[in-house]
Amino acid sequence: TLSLHAALPFCSFVSKRSGNSEIYVMDADGSNQRAATANRSINNFPSWSPRGDAIVYTSYRAQGRPMLYLSTRGRGKPGRILGRLSGMPQYRAVFAPSGKEIAIVMSPQGSTEIYRVRLNGRSLQRLTENRSIDISPTWSPDGARIAFSSDRSGTPQLYLMDASGSNVRRLTFDGAYNTSPAWSPAWCLEEGSPRS
Repeated sequence: TLSLHAALPFCSFVSKRSGNSEIYVMDADGSNQRAATANRSINNFPSWSPRGDAIVYTSYRAQGRPMLYLSTRGRGKPGRILGRLSGMPQYRAVFAPSGKEIAIVMSPQGSTEIYRVRLNGRSLQRLTENRSIDISPTWSPDGARIAFSSDRSGTPQLYLMDASGSNVRRLTFDGAYNTSPAWSPAWCLEEGSPRS
């Protein structure tokens, strides 16, 4: 998994060079590689904060269960986040453009669902609710919508919803395995054409 910060020349990635799956950061040109984690566990899905001063990621260091952690070089407190929600496995998180909340993938009863929540664990809002696998949330640049992948149609396809979880609509109809949606400031994902 490679995560490039949109405004700063940094990348984060996962490597097993130490024998464990750890998060590393580097300059966008590949230089200055350094470890952001060193906990001898499985660490994956790094995602940059909008200001580039923190990375949220998934780690299995707590009793082998996936939980969310923060690595910072700014004012934020590093370590485990969302401890209040420790009853559910937390598989992935991505920052909202505001940096004040995240969209997360959790598994409340076997199926994976998408939620949004503040970093302190308050204001938890469930955005999807079905028996399907809903994963890979990604915020629109304005924070108004979230694209995600779901197998609710039988195969993984891309969907779009308002940041409140309403107005869900399917975006892809070709191919049997469409995952990992990504936004660009100059491209309107749901229309498939450049913005004018």
